[in-house]
Amino acid sequence: LPRYLSFVVGVVDSDDLPLNVSREQLSQDKVLKVMGKKIVRKAIEMIKKLAEEGEEAEAEEKSEQTEQAEATTEATTETKTEEDNANYIELWEQFGKSLKIGVIEDSANRNKLARLLRYKSSLSEGKWTSLEHYVERMKDWQKQIYYVSGDSVEKVESSMFLDAFKKRGVEVLYFTEPIDEYVAQNLREYSGKSLQDITKEGV
Repeated sequence: LPRYLSFVVGVVDSDDLPLNVSREQLSQDKVLKVMGKKIVRKAIEMIKKLAEEGEEAEAEEKSEQTEQAEATTEATTETKTEEDNANYIELWEQFGKSLKIGVIEDSANRNKLARLLRYKSSLSEGKWTSLEHYVERMKDWQKQIYYVSGDSVEKVESSMFLDAFKKRGVEVLYFTEPIDEYVAQNLREYSGKSLQDITKEGV
């Protein structure tokens, strides 16, 4: 496995494994390279499934609500963070940095890993949100995903650059780790929307 999945531990049983187990032979074995790609894909799918459990539960809950209840809660659901799955959030808070490294280093799986990213934002009320749900909440005229960088959520929230966005009700993601800047440089866009630092001149 690549280093960004170093937190995944397991055993692979296969009839196709070579009998010669010297390091040199293993590094050149085509079967192991194919297996490596499949294991990476399987690991990402496993993490993705964990992340989607909360969304599926919420979808079922919404379907059971009456139209009247949906109308009364419409205002709050616009800003509600939909990643309520405690298991995935626990994984993200422990290994989120590893998944960010994956976005930077694994170009083949970059788009899949981007769906697993979680950030706090100016409208997430202290909870985590995904890029996908950010895009869903974007203004009709908005063409970019806005973010602001800082050492902590507290420092980012006190940024004077946020004022204009808050007045217009435009959501801004909080990048609070140095690696986030590199993620933005490598990801560049998500769902056709480019990532834009709000502190840059002209924004």
